[in-house]
Amino acid sequence: MPPHHIRKTFFKILLFIIITLAIPTVFTLFFGKKTSGKIYTASDSGKFITIEANGITEKMDVEDFIPCAVMGQLSIENEEELLKSFAVIIRTYIYKEMGDKDSLSADKLNIPYVSYSELEALWQDKFPDNYNRLMKIMSNTSLEVITSNGQVISPYYHSISCGNTRSGNEVLGEEFSYMCSASCPDDKASTDYFKAYYYENADFAKLVRTIDSEIIIDDTAPLENVQIVSRDGAGYVMDLTIGNRTVNGTSFYEAMNINSPSFMIEEYNGGVRITTYGKGHGLGLSLCYASVLAKKGSSYKEILNYFYTNIEISDKAIF
Repeated sequence: MPPHHIRKTFFKILLFIIITLAIPTVFTLFFGKKTSGKIYTASDSGKFITIEANGITEKMDVEDFIPCAVMGQLSIENEEELLKSFAVIIRTYIYKEMGDKDSLSADKLNIPYVSYSELEALWQDKFPDNYNRLMKIMSNTSLEVITSNGQVISPYYHSISCGNTRSGNEVLGEEFSYMCSASCPDDKASTDYFKAYYYENADFAKLVRTIDSEIIIDDTAPLENVQIVSRDGAGYVMDLTIGNRTVNGTSFYEAMNINSPSFMIEEYNGGVRITTYGKGHGLGLSLCYASVLAKKGSSYKEILNYFYTNIEISDKAIF
């Protein structure tokens, strides 16, 4: 080999070694502490979330935003397979909401999220390793979304089921048949599974009228004309009659601002008591039971297939 080729090859090898060694150093300069092991970075999706705060608009790649949304609802201490499954759910939700657009405002997503600066303040010295763990999760689920029949789904999820998740087909219609009713027995052991709400009769009647101002209900004895009419297969209230109206169970749950549409209503101490079971609407993935499955060794794909049926986990680049 000619001398100049030898020199050129030598410099290429030397440059590669320098770059490889420099990556942890750059990470240390930015975050103040060297992380252990391999350094992970998020992929570029070419799709963006815009965030407006204090008069400043920030544009983030979807892959950079997803860890912020995952940490807005879960903890870095959660099981890795749970975090992976939730990252795929959040990405799927974003692409479903985004449709054919290339960007979307974070406000329109209506989900909690935290900034990287807030995570840095929260994690302090653990920030580099925790950040790297998040990026590893992103790397392992890069660009993946949940599809059914070739379409990105609406990936409903909630905190705690009433013991079973709801059938999408039964509650929302055939279009949502990919959400199956899944057994979640361990959800009943959660400290947030039961919650009781107490109302004076007049206060209960006032809240009920926010559902429909035409409802006729007695302020002194409101439960005389309140009856649960039907429940779905999972035990959630589908309909109830209140006075002269039939009210959807979900509308009642939202108007009363209670934990779940799985509930009982009864007279108590001269007023009204509502007892709820679970937390959230009960559709799709139960974060509580998904955590249990992860602890038992289920992979994130197995977790997702437990709560959603006839689905595929696909690279969003195919759409």
